Amino acid sequence: MRTDESAGLNQGVFLDEWGRPKKYLVYKNYPVSGRQSDTKEIAAGK
Repeated sequence: MRTDESAGLNQGVFLDEWGRPKKYLVYKNYPVSGRQSDTKEIAAGK
């Protein structure tokens, strides 16, 4: 899973300014070794 600190993304979890999860980046299918899979974002529950 990717990390992009400028977007608040850390290993597939988007964090707010307090470090709480805002949304998750998950694979649409089971990731197969060596292949890129499509991802989707899921909002974190309150």
